[in-house]
Amino acid sequence: MKILNEIVELDKKAAARAEAEIDAERKRSAEFGNAAAKSRAEKLEAEREKIQKLRGEQEKILSEKLSGAEKEKDRRCKELSDIFSENKARWKSEIISRITEG
Repeated sequence: MKILNEIVELDKKAAARAEAEIDAERKRSAEFGNAAAKSRAEKLEAEREKIQKLRGEQEKILSEKLSGAEKEKDRRCKELSDIFSENKARWKSEIISRITEG
């Protein structure tokens, strides 16, 4: 009977050790999962920061290009206006003479 009690006691201790090992494994898995989730969140935040930085740089470049295009447009409009002002009278007389002469 004593041996039987010892076997039962050893079985209970083995079951307790197995249960403790399972709990420890669950805890390690949870910690690993938390670490992985934290790592993913950190990587995601780093990528978002990179995207924001690139977006800012692209917006700056686009703004500079737009400003340059506006200046070029203004320059060309002034150039055309100057050409028109210089030639207005001559063109007007040419048009009138073409209409009246032929």
